[in-house]
Amino acid sequence: MGIGFRVFLIGINDSLTKIPMTHYSRLKERDTTLRFPQYKNQQLRYVLVCLDFDNREPISIDYIGCGFLKFDFEGRIDTEYLNNETKSGMEMLDYDLDDKSSNLINAQHIFAKKVYHDNYTWKLTSELEKKIYDHIFK
Repeated sequence: MGIGFRVFLIGINDSLTKIPMTHYSRLKERDTTLRFPQYKNQQLRYVLVCLDFDNREPISIDYIGCGFLKFDFEGRIDTEYLNNETKSGMEMLDYDLDDKSSNLINAQHIFAKKVYHDNYTWKLTSELEKKIYDHIFK
């Protein structure tokens, strides 16, 4: 048994394009040498699928994460967009440094979580989930 990942870019018509995990990692690490000219000036949806494997065969889906990848005019990852996403993600953290004697509650991280989910994630439809399932377990 083991754990593995699959990454799919989602096209306009909900088409799936599998990309290697190494490419996804390089994109998230802001590698500007990696280019996807077919996606220049586009913001694409993607899914990151966490799978359980047995004998190198996927047996179940543990998690599906949904996000966006934005590409610049040359098809490289938009680093400004990724920086904003990271900043927004860090704002969700609750450091719990508040004065406990105060009646005020610091809810900034709660609002930041809503902003992050509204701007940097999307909801998976049941049709697209079935398409991903079929693609993985074909």
